[in-house]
Formats: sequence, C-alpha cells, structure tokens
Amino acid sequence: MSKSFGANAPTLAFATRVAELHPQLPAPSLSTHPHKPNELSLYFTSVADVEAWREALHVPVDQVYFGAHQDDRLVVEFEATVEGIAIRAFALFDSAELAKAVKEAASA
Repeated sequence: MSKSFGANAPTLAFATRVAELHPQLPAPSLSTHPHKPNELSLYFTSVADVEAWREALHVPVDQVYFGAHQDDRLVVEFEATVEGIAIRAFALFDSAELAKAVKEAASA
C-alpha cells in the first residue's frame, strides 16, 4: 500500500528550500516515490544541469557516475543523501551530445 501524500512533505519541503536558496538552478523533472517518501529523483536533459545541482548540493565529484544506460544511451548521475533526503539526479543522452559537450569543454 502506498504512503499518504503527506508522507512526502519533508521531501517536497527540501525541494522548496533548494528552489528558494538556489533559484538560478535549472528546473528538473521531479518525482517522489509512493513507498519511499524520503526519495527524490531529478531528471535533466543536460549533463551541465546535473553538474549545477551537484555543485549546489555539495556532492563530491567522486559520487558522479558516467556510463552506458540500458537503452544504448549514456547516463550521468549522482546519488546522495542531503538533509535526510535520498537524491538521484541524472540525465540520459546520446553519444553525439557527449561529443558536443567534450568539444565545448576543450574550447573553453
């Protein structure tokens, strides 16, 4: 049986605090879990957006994973617990986007 919506209040309050403290952060697609109310998933369409959130949440770089995803795309993600909230932030992308990102980083 699912938890009540109110069980998500601490997770949603955390997301609200982040929005208030860091209004410049890119907006993710947010989701919570009906059986694990202290979990927050953040989906992005850009690697740079994942990195912006990693920096804002002070997640160490060594907690970032980059690799293949099941559907032949690439994934960059981090998982961390911040203020008691388990966070998974990730972006899926194809190799053409990766090549573009690498070129942009090299020219910066």
